[in-house]
Amino acid sequence: MKNETYATFLTLLYTLLCFSAPFSISGMEIFLSLLILSLPIFLKYSRWRTGNWDKFHTLFFTLLLFVPFLSLINSPDISVSLPWIRRHFFMIVTPVVMITAPLVGRHWKRFLWLFVAASTLAAGYAVLQVFFGETLSKPFFWKGYYVHSRAFFSQANTLGEVLTFGFLAAILSMWLTRSGRVRMIASSSALLILAGIVSTRTRTPLVVAVVAGTWIMVKLFNKRGVITVLLILILGLVANQYNDRLFWRFRQINQHPGADRVELWHYGIKAVETHPILGIGFGNFREFLKTHTDESHRFLVRYNHTHCNILEAAATTGAIGLIIFLLFWGRVGWDMYKSWRDSRDPVQKAIFLTLVTAFLVFQVEGLTECTLKDAEVALTFYVLVGVFYAFRLHTRTEACPSNLEEVSD
Repeated sequence: MKNETYATFLTLLYTLLCFSAPFSISGMEIFLSLLILSLPIFLKYSRWRTGNWDKFHTLFFTLLLFVPFLSLINSPDISVSLPWIRRHFFMIVTPVVMITAPLVGRHWKRFLWLFVAASTLAAGYAVLQVFFGETLSKPFFWKGYYVHSRAFFSQANTLGEVLTFGFLAAILSMWLTRSGRVRMIASSSALLILAGIVSTRTRTPLVVAVVAGTWIMVKLFNKRGVITVLLILILGLVANQYNDRLFWRFRQINQHPGADRVELWHYGIKAVETHPILGIGFGNFREFLKTHTDESHRFLVRYNHTHCNILEAAATTGAIGLIIFLLFWGRVGWDMYKSWRDSRDPVQKAIFLTLVTAFLVFQVEGLTECTLKDAEVALTFYVLVGVFYAFRLHTRTEACPSNLEEVSD
């Protein structure tokens, strides 16, 4: 297969991937599997050099990839652990995207717009769900908590998290264009996506999206534009504050003073104390709850993770897994921040700013959710990290075209 044919194939894959991300976990898994399976062809027909990894942290990545197997030593039920380990292995998407993305790099704006368009459509569905939940939701759950249909395979909370990435992408798209008409479309998409996040009735994604979106607008746009957008957002929220179908979950805060998450974190810490070195085993938090909760907390058994990425790493993989987890993701975050800080080109700086903000969005959300256990969100995040390293490689080799030719010849 010639490289031109493979590049066309990759372009098609990335097109389908960008469009399916907010819609279907099954679609993302299929297209990413095809991407991974096609990697040997790329390595065979290109002159890819190991130096092109650009100091990608292979050691930490490999250790983090295989840490779950160490946790099986303490696992009370390996059959429960294996599905979670499979989901953990989705992280191999990051280096695969990093290697293959440069071949379709010239289409990056198109992919960005595809992701924004798909996020806008998904957000529109979520908004309609608020008013026609019984019709659109299959099946319909109490208060429309889940946003399910044949096209949506994500729970409402994870849909809100993915739409947060779409919201940031829409703001970046708005800044990248100089056409007033296109900018109006991009800004309309951003507002509709935000409305979609509100309509999923999820607290943390909404707060994180507004804060992160405001941060990006402050950095990219003039103050007058930021103030205008914020006024629209505030007026929209105030106008809907009495709409029970939109904000019922926010009112639950006062109804549940003893939040489930606080109790889950308590038992997560207890799991760390009982198995500090290797943890209780991947995916075994529910099994731990079954044997360590009293009758007053037996209702917590319905949860299968600690609702915190860092605590989940500590509880299920112990001190060894937590250290590797922090080293790898800490270094990824540092690389993103440093690329944004050191960039001098305005476009590149804006892209790096959006990437590092999206990374922080994921990590902040991960303080109250196990986002790395939600496949819809994790897959999108792994793609984002892979895109970052591919883009950083591209920016560093612009001054040396011969290096890029080795990737795309």
